[in-house]
Amino acid sequence: MNFFKINWIFLLLFTLLIACKDITNGEPEVSEASIESKPWIYWWWMGSSVTPEGITQNLEYFHSSGIGGVHIIPIYGVQNDTVQIDFLSSKWNDLFIYTLKEARRLNMAVDLSGGTGWPYGGAGIEAKNASRKLVIETKEITGVKLINIDLLRNTPDIEIVQVFAENKKRKLINISQYVINGKLKWKAPQGKITLHILRSEPTYQQVKRAAPGGIGLVLDHFNKESVQFYLKRFDSLFLKIKNDSLPFRCLYNDSYEVFNANWSHGFEQAFIERIGYSFNEKCYLLIQQTAFDSAIRFSYDLRLTLGTLLEENFAQTWSNYAHMLGIQTRYQAHGSPANILDLYANSDYPETECFGSSRFKIPGVRYDSTYPIEKSWKPEPLVMKFASSAANFNEKKLVSSETGTWLAEHFNVSLAQIKPQIDELFINGINHIFYHGSTYSETREAWPGRLFYASTNFGQTSHFSRELPFLNRYISNCQTILQKAYPDNDLLIYFPYHDILNSASGIQPIQLDVHHPQQWLLESSCGKLVSLLNMNGYTWDYISDQQLNNIISIKKGLIQAPGGMYKAILVPASKYMPLQTMQQFQKLKELGAAILFIDALPQKVPGLLNYKVKEDSLRILNKKIVKTKLRDINESLKKLNIPQEELALRGLQFIRKRNTDGQVYFISNLQNRFTESWITLESKTNTAEFYNPLTEQKGIARSEKLPGKLRVFMQLEAGQSIIIQTYTNKIKDTQWEYRYPSCSEYFIKGPWQVIFNDKDSLCPPDTDIMQLKDLCSIKGDSLYKYYNGRISYKNIFKIAKRNINTNGYRIDLGDVRETARVTINGRLIGTAWCVPYELIIKPNIIKEENQIEIEVSTLSANRIRWFDLNKIPWKKFEDINFVNIQYQSFDASKWKPRPIGLLGPIRLIPLIGVSDE
Repeated sequence: MNFFKINWIFLLLFTLLIACKDITNGEPEVSEASIESKPWIYWWWMGSSVTPEGITQNLEYFHSSGIGGVHIIPIYGVQNDTVQIDFLSSKWNDLFIYTLKEARRLNMAVDLSGGTGWPYGGAGIEAKNASRKLVIETKEITGVKLINIDLLRNTPDIEIVQVFAENKKRKLINISQYVINGKLKWKAPQGKITLHILRSEPTYQQVKRAAPGGIGLVLDHFNKESVQFYLKRFDSLFLKIKNDSLPFRCLYNDSYEVFNANWSHGFEQAFIERIGYSFNEKCYLLIQQTAFDSAIRFSYDLRLTLGTLLEENFAQTWSNYAHMLGIQTRYQAHGSPANILDLYANSDYPETECFGSSRFKIPGVRYDSTYPIEKSWKPEPLVMKFASSAANFNEKKLVSSETGTWLAEHFNVSLAQIKPQIDELFINGINHIFYHGSTYSETREAWPGRLFYASTNFGQTSHFSRELPFLNRYISNCQTILQKAYPDNDLLIYFPYHDILNSASGIQPIQLDVHHPQQWLLESSCGKLVSLLNMNGYTWDYISDQQLNNIISIKKGLIQAPGGMYKAILVPASKYMPLQTMQQFQKLKELGAAILFIDALPQKVPGLLNYKVKEDSLRILNKKIVKTKLRDINESLKKLNIPQEELALRGLQFIRKRNTDGQVYFISNLQNRFTESWITLESKTNTAEFYNPLTEQKGIARSEKLPGKLRVFMQLEAGQSIIIQTYTNKIKDTQWEYRYPSCSEYFIKGPWQVIFNDKDSLCPPDTDIMQLKDLCSIKGDSLYKYYNGRISYKNIFKIAKRNINTNGYRIDLGDVRETARVTINGRLIGTAWCVPYELIIKPNIIKEENQIEIEVSTLSANRIRWFDLNKIPWKKFEDINFVNIQYQSFDASKWKPRPIGLLGPIRLIPLIGVSDE
């Protein structure tokens, strides 16, 4: 669409004008960054019960908070709501077009799920177009000479694939020719007979969390005609949007959650065309697996066909449809029964999913004690890299992530928990954050409004809604730089997908999901290799068999991919590898590419067709390969002159990118192993500039030029992040302000005047306290345990004139629940909203006698606890209604009160050598 061609050019040309100021000073500001460098947000329309007035109010809140775009997902409705609107009805279409026009007015844009809930399907999908499964049914028959059975059982939509009879000697006989119109008539031999009936039938899976107008069966993703039939219903709406040049950017597909689907109409012919032999002739291997190796190989061929069909008939068909209408695509390929690298490559915006809560070693970052660790709900960086690898290799500028899904229990998430999760995404190549999310809710609805059961609430009823612009501006500052830079990874890591497909026999597909990476990645040779590479500071991307064939050229040993240059390919130990892949490795090696096979060479080719002949050829090729050992990987890569970034060895996590000036490093301290030191960067440049995306401060770093490297002095506390831009040519700029604390420090002690700012019927009385503590621990009035809002702490502290520091101070607020806005002597110092809860006080603010006010914002957990203790109805949603993080009925009445307020201690630390503005 013309709108996005213009917007993309703007993004590429956009230059962030960074003022040397602290953005924590003053009220949160909305970033002036481009639409796509701002964070976007999932926006659920419950029952599509929306109004023009509500749409405008919601969008204006998003815009004022610094959000660049919304992703609309119609889902189930609100109980007793009489104004629900059917998806894609004329009224729904009018409201969607109104949304696009309002987005255009606000300089925002819109993505849309290609259906309601997930996966694709719903209204109009009959059994003939629905997901199907292959079933093997077993029947024992004894003493019957003439078998006369209706195999269809008067059930529609069943297809008989093959029928086998097994005699008492366990010999299989194919009796499919005796099945006519679904009825088996066969004269059986004497004795016990076991029938094995292979049939296909609909899975009857329904669209999950569907909205009105979208309820129904899940689509057959393996069948091109079914996919085209499904997409056709969008034609008239999308053509109108295109003709009106409205800011509709992407059609979206959620993670593949189609279960048990392993069949499609026409599968036999598709199998023959792609594999080279008849499925029906060999499917007896699914029944009798005495020839176990053959059964494994046949199961592989079945799974490979499913993956190929998913890519060709769904991913490519869907993407082509969108492009025909001038729309781009966002694709969560994970969970699919296919090589997700190839599926991600079929979209314009590959998207990963940050589901669950990481455990960063950052002092002060708290985690939900009720979190179901046993469910492995932890975002896995090695999985995030599949989306960014596909983007990097295939020259896709934006890589997105569903962010904040089940980060913690509802009403308990703080901004301090969110920031390191986002930093981890940036480190792993994500540069387009999508909050998960916000539910359409109108201001007339009583708090907490409409809520989605599995998300962090980033909407206007969230307890951190007033501080959200701080996080949004931080993300915009990071993404503006990351989106304009290019990949700069040195290694390609072959993903041994064929070992996964050969891990077991049977008819079940193997789905590469984000929830169980230990089953398909972490314990594999590939997982162990890339984990070791991360620990040792190497930069890399995954590559698939298909992408190996897309390498453009080898020039002076550099591997030219569509998206950039690489220096070597590493091949983890694998048991199975297609002969074509090994031949391609040999071809690339002969052209001058450095290819390292780790620990072992593949001994088998996957699949059943002519495998013995292929394995003879594989063994010949293996003789030309030299292996290296995983334990010797550093030495082997050193011989190839592969750079090893010291950052990782110092406990820092990073991503390195490049631009026309030099390298761009985004660095985050998530492990608490680093404070300050000289660090050597693998950069052949002369100068480094530091930029703090949180405070927007920048300056030239203290540095030393080394042969082929650049050494910089860096300070970074646990939880902090920094961006380094290196320059080949020296630039003129102010020097970076290194801040050194003195040995002395002052504790700001009580008495404190405590004022509760949000007055309502549950507001406790103002009070005075001598020591900072959890206000819920105050004895007497129980209202302290239910307060939700802002709390001001006021105090007067003195410093002897001779001890006043002329270089400024750092104020450490200690334990903050959850954000703190600090004012001293009438000067706003800033808002501390993430760990470390520290702010810089500039010179000449602190005097002999000082008035300090700290305004703290709380969680809303205690207020919802009061709701449930008093049985105040607020859980009013259809379908799943509302559940806790254990997927049980949500009941906050059983919670203990969450700490609120300023717990301290508060330290005032004089600084050495900080210049004034």
